[in-house]
Amino acid sequence: MPTASSPASGHSPSVSKRRKIRKGTFSCWECKHRKRRCVFEPLKDSTCVYCQSRGIPCVSQEHADPRSRSSDGQISERICHVESLVNQLIRQRDSCQPQVQPVIGVRDRASSPRPREASISSPFQQLCKSLAALFPHPNTAALILTKGRFFSLPFETCRSPLRDQSAVCSGIEQSGDVFRLPYSTSHPIQFAQKLIQLALGLQQLDLASCLHPQLQLEQKWSTGDSARRYVDLAVSHVTSQDALVDSLDGLDTLLLQARYHLNSGELRSAWLIFRRALSIAQLIGLPSRNEQAGSRAESLWVQLVYNDRFLSLMLGLPCAVKDLELLNWQALDTYPPLRKLYRIHSVIAGRIIVRNVRLQHCNLLSQRQLDTTYDHYGVTRGINDELRKSARSVPIDCWKVPTLNNTLSDTDKMDRISMLVTQMHQYYLVILLHQPYLLLQLSNHTYFSPSAISPILPDYSYSRHVVVPASREVLSRCLEFRNIRPILSYRGLEHKAFVAAVTLLLSHILGHRSGSENVLEHQRPQDLSMIQQAIDTLDELCTSNDPNRDSAIQTRNLLSKLLSIEAEAADGINYISCIEKDSVGSDDALCGTSHQGLKFSIPYFGVICVIPGPVPNLQTDGLLAGSAQATGPQGLLPSTLTQLELDCGSNSQLALSSNLQAEMQLLYDWSLEPNVLNEG
Repeated sequence: MPTASSPASGHSPSVSKRRKIRKGTFSCWECKHRKRRCVFEPLKDSTCVYCQSRGIPCVSQEHADPRSRSSDGQISERICHVESLVNQLIRQRDSCQPQVQPVIGVRDRASSPRPREASISSPFQQLCKSLAALFPHPNTAALILTKGRFFSLPFETCRSPLRDQSAVCSGIEQSGDVFRLPYSTSHPIQFAQKLIQLALGLQQLDLASCLHPQLQLEQKWSTGDSARRYVDLAVSHVTSQDALVDSLDGLDTLLLQARYHLNSGELRSAWLIFRRALSIAQLIGLPSRNEQAGSRAESLWVQLVYNDRFLSLMLGLPCAVKDLELLNWQALDTYPPLRKLYRIHSVIAGRIIVRNVRLQHCNLLSQRQLDTTYDHYGVTRGINDELRKSARSVPIDCWKVPTLNNTLSDTDKMDRISMLVTQMHQYYLVILLHQPYLLLQLSNHTYFSPSAISPILPDYSYSRHVVVPASREVLSRCLEFRNIRPILSYRGLEHKAFVAAVTLLLSHILGHRSGSENVLEHQRPQDLSMIQQAIDTLDELCTSNDPNRDSAIQTRNLLSKLLSIEAEAADGINYISCIEKDSVGSDDALCGTSHQGLKFSIPYFGVICVIPGPVPNLQTDGLLAGSAQATGPQGLLPSTLTQLELDCGSNSQLALSSNLQAEMQLLYDWSLEPNVLNEG
C-alpha cells in the first residue's frame, strides 16, 4: 500500500520527526490543510495525486508542517532580498538607453480590462516572486479580510454603488480575485494592492480585544505593526514608482493607500496621495469624454475627486479639479439614486470649497470684508438650492434611516451602510455651507429688530435655522454607525460627529440670547443627550489603542467644555465668538481651553474663540425715545462697542475691529434720526 512517510526527493529538505499518525492513516500536510482526501497512484508512492498535479512537496504528517517553519531570520532575509532586487532594477533602468514610445491613450492603457496574469519583464518577475514570499498563507489572508471586516469599511461601502455589492460580500468579485493572492507572474501592482488590503484588515483587527485563533502571524510584530509593515513594503517597492501605478489598478491601489493613512489619522499624507493619484489619472487621459458613463475608468475618476474634495473640506484646502472635468450631466439621470447623489455631492463639495476660499479673502468672520463685490450669501443660497434639488431628485425611500443589526446578511448590511453614509454626507454639506453665518451671528453680542437693520445688515437667520436639524441628522447617523461598528477606526466619521456636535451646541448658545422666545428650548434635552452619547463614544476611543486616540482626547475635551459653556449660557451668561487675527485653521490645532472660554479651529476661517461677552448696561435703557428697534433685547446700545475688550486665554486680548465699530456707530447715529425711525 502506498505511503507518504517522507517528502518527495528534491522538493524539500528533511525535517525532524514530529509524531506518529494513527495506523492506517495516509494523509499529507497539504491535503490536511485543504480538508481533502489524500489519494496516491500506484508506482508513485512518494507523492499524492494533488501534490503531484501542482508540483509541490508532499510531506507526511509524521513530519513537521513545512508551513510553520518560517522564522524571523528567513523573513528578514526575504526583505533584504527584495531591497537588493529594487536596487538592481534602478541600476538597470539608469544604464538602459531611453526608447521613444508612442503615447498611450486612456482607451489603450486605462480602460483595458484588468489582466489576470500580466506579461512583465524578468527583473519584475524576480520582484514579484520575492513579494509573493512575504504573503501569509491564503487561509490566513482570507481570515484577515473577513474578520477585519475590510469589505464593510465606510470607504468600501461608499464604493459599493460603483460595483456589484453581492459579489464583494461573497468574495467572488472578478472571479474570486478578492480573496485570492496574486500569481507569481502578476504585475507588481497586484501585489501592492493585496498588501494594502491586508494592512487595512489588520488595522481593524488591532482594535479588537482578541484575535481569531487561526490568525497565526509572526510573533515579532503586533497586528498594527504588521499592517504598517505591509504598507511600507507596498510603498517602497511598488507604489512609489510612477511607472508601476500609471493604470487603473495603480489608481485603485493609491486609493487604498490613502485610506490607510486616513484611518491612521495622517490626513495630510492621505491628501497628498489623492493629489498624486489625480495627477497620474490626468496623465493617462482621465477624464475622457469618450469614456462610457459608469465604466471603471469613470468611476475611479469620480472616487478620486470625491475623496480629494471631502478631505480638502476637513483640512481647509482648495480643490484640485474643476466641475467641468468631473461630471457627465447628460448621464446623471441614468444612474441609480445612490450613485447619482455620490456624484452630485462631489460637485457641491467643490462649490463650497470655492466659496470658502473667496470668504477667506473677504475676511467675513473678522467683519472686515475686503471684496465687497462678491455676493457670498447669494452664492450660498444658490448652493443651498442645489442641495434641496438633489434631495428631491431621488426617491423618498432613500432618506429613510436604515436600521443596522448583526442579524443582517452581508449584502443587506452593505446596502444600508452605503445609504447611511450618503445620507450623512448630504446633511454634512448643509452644515458646512451655513456654518460660517452661524458663527457670524454669534460674534454679534446684541440683537436688533430685523425691521430696523434690514436695510443695512443682511439677514442670516435662515442659515441659523437650517443647521440645527442638519446637525441632528448627522450626529444621529454617526451614533448609529458606531453601534454596528464599535471598533471602527475611521477619522472621517469622528470629524463629522465633531462638526455636528459643535454646530448644535453653538446654535443653543445663540438661542439662549432670546430668553423665553428661544425656539430650541423644547428640543434641548434631546440634543444634549445625543451629544453626551458622542462624548461617551469618544471616551471609549481614548482608552483604546485606536490610532486616532490623541485626536479623540482633544475632541472629547472640547465638546465637554463647550457643553459646560452651553449650560452657563442657559443660566443667563452671554457668550460670543470671535476669530483670532492672522490665525490659520488646521487639524493639528483642534482646540484649547481657558478658565473663561475655549478656542477651536474651523477650516478656511481660522481659530474661533468662544468667550464671555460684555455685561449689558441697563442704565442706558430709554435714552432713545421710541427707538427700541435699535437696541438689543437686553438694552445694550451699539455705541458701547467702542469700549469692549474681550479676554481669550491667559494673556491675549481680542478687540472688535475698527470697521465693525464704525458700522455699528453709524447704525447708532442713524437710529437717532426721528424722521427715519418714524418713517412709514
